[in-house]
Parts: sequence; C-alpha cells; structure tokens
Amino acid sequence: QFFELMVQYASRPEIEDDWSTTYDTSDEANGTDFEAGASAMDRVCVILKGKQVQDMATQHIMSRINAADWESRAAALTILTYVAEGCHKQFVKHLDMIVDDLILPKTKDENPMVRYCAMQSIAQMSTDFKPIFQEAYAAKVLPALCETLNDSVPRLVAMAAATLDQFFEELDEDDEDEFTEAEWEGRVSDYKSMQPYMNPVAQAIIPALGNAQYNFQKQAILTCLATLTQVAGKLFTPFVDQLVPLYQQVLGMSEAA
Repeated sequence: QFFELMVQYASRPEIEDDWSTTYDTSDEANGTDFEAGASAMDRVCVILKGKQVQDMATQHIMSRINAADWESRAAALTILTYVAEGCHKQFVKHLDMIVDDLILPKTKDENPMVRYCAMQSIAQMSTDFKPIFQEAYAAKVLPALCETLNDSVPRLVAMAAATLDQFFEELDEDDEDEFTEAEWEGRVSDYKSMQPYMNPVAQAIIPALGNAQYNFQKQAILTCLATLTQVAGKLFTPFVDQLVPLYQQVLGMSEAA
C-alpha cells in the first residue's frame, strides 16, 4: 500500500505555464506531491535493495508505459528512474528490454513531458549502470540524445545536453590518482570505446549552441562541451575552429536572456 501511495504521488507532475522555456533543476518540483513520491520511492528501493519492490515497480511500469494518456507514460518512466538504483541487481539483467522497449521509444513521444522523462531515465541509467550502460548502449542512446538537441522545446534541448554530459562524465580522465593501475586501464578503455561517437555528437551539439535561444540552454550545452573536451582530449581538436566563435559570442551576451 505504501508503494502504491508513492506511485500515486509520483504520477502528479505540476507543470508551470512556462515549463518549456525554463530549466532550473536545483529546485525542480521542490515541495510538491511529485517530489515527495519520487524521493520516497528512491529511498525505499535503496534501503530494501530492490528485491521486495521489483515486482510491484515492474507491474506499474509495464501497465503505464504505453498508456493513451501522457501522464501515465511519464509516470512509468519516473518510476523506472527512481527505482533503478535500488533495483540495480534485478534490472541489470534486463537492460536490453529497458533501453529498447521502455526508454528509447519515449524519446520520440508526442508529449514533451514524456520525452523529458525519457531523458531523465537515460541520465539516471548512465550513473547507476556505468560503465556497462555506456559500453553497451552508446550506439543507440547517443543518436537519440543528439536528435533531441534539435527539439522544438527549449527545455528539452537543455535536458538533452545535460544527459549527454551525464553520459560522458563517468569517463572523465581527470581523477587518475583515485584508481589502481588496473582500474585506470579499464577507464581508459571505456573512454576509447567512445571515440567513434565523438564526431556525430560534436556535429549535433555545436549547432545546438549556435541555435540556443535561452541562456539556460547555452549553459547546459557549454557544460556538456566542457565535459566532452575533458574526456575526449585531442579527439575534439578538429572542432576548435567551430567552437571558438561560438564561445566568443556567448561571452559577449547579456545574462538576461
């Protein structure tokens, strides 16, 4: 019954009139029923290690993911996002189905909130299932994120950039001293496995910066570019000539936008 209550609360997103043209994750949904339900779901699943909630969570996800109303589809993705960490051992065996059947189709959903929730799911999976998620699903996930960088909804462009940043951030080479030699070699291998995707990602995110209408979009894209530059190193050198004018343009802009 308690899990049912959490699901009900997490199925009540409060969308402001300016939702599509604002993006402030620091206090997103703070104090709302949605935030209370989602946070409780996350904590309960982590404490119980997913074993006792897997069946309930799966039932709620599968019964909502293809529903006619967008609220149910968004709720399914929200449940998936917030139980992923606690259900890691259970879900890791089904990542193919989760990615192919649940998340990726919703990145093209007709409703922007559902697309947004799909981005959140990808970002969470990038953290909870690293580096398996990056290695196994880069070829599927990165094109979907790059496509969303062209979304007509400004908030979704920012979310796509933030999700790309999350995807690559775990491959950051800046913390070498924290690892043993064997662990570090594994991380370098992870980084090199991303090499084939750097060019298409750059070709998508650079125009997105030039086309960005709002400062929150530019901030998210610049943060992602900083991570990509740090992770990719010399692989990003061919794009310097395209980036410098855009950086100069951003530096000269007003912060009021």
